[in-house]
Amino acid sequence: MIIGLDHVAIAVKDLDLAAPAYEALLGRAPDWREEAAGARHAWFQLSNMALDLIQPDGPGESGDRVRARLAAGGEGLWGLAFTVDDLD
Repeated sequence: MIIGLDHVAIAVKDLDLAAPAYEALLGRAPDWREEAAGARHAWFQLSNMALDLIQPDGPGESGDRVRARLAAGGEGLWGLAFTVDDLD
């Protein structure tokens, strides 16, 4: 059963432009940044969920999927991740 919202992922074309805009909106800097599977991330850990800004950056599964999202519909909501009490 779903018991909460873990994080929201937003696909962006340019993380270096998007992250400062979200910093201004949220009044805080990202809690961490990472590069993985062909994508760059800026994570904002909020009190009840996280926000993940994600930009494709080279080959890799995540980068390829975000690139496809951007090509199909531009920047915006890419994914929702929920918390569950029992994965089965």
